[in-house]
Amino acid sequence: MRTFYREGYHVMTVIPVAEATPPQLDHVAPLPIVSTSKFFSRFLVGDFNNDGYLDLLFSQYGGGGGGLELLLGKGDGTFESPLYPYPDGTLNIAEGDFNGDDNLDVALLGGAYGDMVILLGNGNGTFKTGQSIPLAPTEASNFLAADLNGDGHIDLVTDYGRPIMTFYLGNGDGTFTQQGTEFPCVGVGVGCIAAIGDLNGDGKPDLVFSNNEGVLSPVSVLINTTQ
Repeated sequence: MRTFYREGYHVMTVIPVAEATPPQLDHVAPLPIVSTSKFFSRFLVGDFNNDGYLDLLFSQYGGGGGGLELLLGKGDGTFESPLYPYPDGTLNIAEGDFNGDDNLDVALLGGAYGDMVILLGNGNGTFKTGQSIPLAPTEASNFLAADLNGDGHIDLVTDYGRPIMTFYLGNGDGTFTQQGTEFPCVGVGVGCIAAIGDLNGDGKPDLVFSNNEGVLSPVSVLINTTQ
């Protein structure tokens, strides 16, 4: 293991691992998109129509919009013609069952009028619009979904264009309530980069994040202490 420092900052730690056999991947034909003038902000994979096959959902923004594009999987690595469940461009998206009906739902960051918008899945590849929370984000490096407080409801974490991580706790009915405590991403950038995972093996999701500028930005780790 080698640890690197620069001017007193811990930059990275490299841990050697056993050499692994690289995966063998076959090229497939490019998938259609609504417009090459839009920018992709995020891809999600999930079964949005409950047929047992994984589907693709991606968000687009810029150039006057773009919205969501959903490609329903056929189960053989190919997909149906695109569906467009939401017309407005969005900066980032997250998925989860937000209301406990066993259908995948989608949260949009920077949807219509810059709000956070919740789309509740009908289980057939269509959605109905739920809660809208005014945020007016300028950009969003992160939009993460996980049950952070152990109440069985999916919560949301985002930076929405600021160097601060903000938490929205799920109510279990498809709505969310902002949690008061916010955590700054120390550094010089305008946003954060983050990931969620069980870092200490206690079965609870923890959060690791840093400033997205990447210049001498320390990494912060938040260990979940929910009882």
